[in-house]
Amino acid sequence: MENKKQFLVEEKEYFALKQLIEGQVESFELKELIGLGSESQVYKSLIKKLNKPVTMKIIYNNKKHYKNLREIEIANKLKNKNIVNFFGLQNLKNEKFDLDCIIMEYSKFGNLRQFQKRYIKSNYMTESTLCYFSYQILKGLKYCHMSKIAHLDIKPQNIIIDDTLNLKIIDFSISIDYRDIKGKIKLPSYGTQNYMPPEVVNSEIINVKDLEKVDLFSLGIMLYNFAFGSYPYESSEEKEEPIDEKINKLMESKKLYYSKYFIDFIKKLIEKDINKRMNIKQSMEHTFIKGAEILLEEKEKLNNANIFLSYLMLDYFQNYNIFIGR
Repeated sequence: MENKKQFLVEEKEYFALKQLIEGQVESFELKELIGLGSESQVYKSLIKKLNKPVTMKIIYNNKKHYKNLREIEIANKLKNKNIVNFFGLQNLKNEKFDLDCIIMEYSKFGNLRQFQKRYIKSNYMTESTLCYFSYQILKGLKYCHMSKIAHLDIKPQNIIIDDTLNLKIIDFSISIDYRDIKGKIKLPSYGTQNYMPPEVVNSEIINVKDLEKVDLFSLGIMLYNFAFGSYPYESSEEKEEPIDEKINKLMESKKLYYSKYFIDFIKKLIEKDINKRMNIKQSMEHTFIKGAEILLEEKEKLNNANIFLSYLMLDYFQNYNIFIGR
């Protein structure tokens, strides 16, 4: 297992885990470790009969079994090409382990943070890449909220990319099913710190219809980080530098070019005041996202995911560059 040392997995533990899984989930063969969470490890595995790869998320804290069941229950309600497919949950037990195993579809390119580290050599994503990724994530979020599910933990590690370059939202462990909630809701104050909007940090009471804006703020922070390599609200000073000034300085110092459409898009997503922040409908209609239509046409023409990806990373699409005024 080539990634064993990187993730500090002891050899004995891996083989004991492999023996448990392959003994109790007989149709699967455990392969290499591909990710690590605070309470979990993620492995590539094979369905033996089909020789088809899947992802296994092994959760060690079995006191949260109810939470894992709830995640599967929520995920199974969501059938969309921009949401990960979940295949099941199994509880695995022996004298050494008592754990849950969530089985889901495998992603060739890993999650967005892994993708960034492996493929984005400059550490800053091109605008066409950000446009294509944003469109895919928005489509997934739109479907989630149409199904009355708020994700509440949108971040690079929770977006995966399959071999056809479809982006898929994963990890619904802290999501809210709000189909039966009317009027207002008190937000839980959990998530991932850098991506949490003020209303989550402060556990505020908001209108249920504004739950989509919570996820959109996190998307905006993610795009800002991919574009500039930092976070917009990490200053400890009492008076923060205005976002416009901060972005202008970053683009000048790092010699970056992003269009006025992209800058406007992220500013409207990372607006701290939830009442002024864009909703999903406004986001999908934004000029920046309209540029994805050009990219999708180019993807169809090329009919090759790897070539399309290389063109995205080089900002190689002439029609898109004309569209954004480059």
